[in-house]
Amino acid sequence: MRHAGFAFACLLTLAACDTGRGAPSWAPPGSPSFTTGYIDGCWTGWGVAGKPSFENAYYKDDSRFTSDPEYKRGWLEGQTDCYQQQMSSPQMG
Repeated sequence: MRHAGFAFACLLTLAACDTGRGAPSWAPPGSPSFTTGYIDGCWTGWGVAGKPSFENAYYKDDSRFTSDPEYKRGWLEGQTDCYQQQMSSPQMG
């Protein structure tokens, strides 16, 4: 339960980075579907890379991943970008 509370707090923090267009400022430009996929993939990439507080993070809408090419492209790009970012420059929690 503690992890869920922390994840919610992180989500609120990320929401504060909203650019007013519905996407956080750190997400690359793209369609809403791409952006959602990118954010889901990014959180997953951080989790796989062991970023503190994201160790158990895995977000992927499997039905969208198989049916929506923009969501899939965003998820794959986000997972790769954020995994590589964490592995090259680990952020301590």
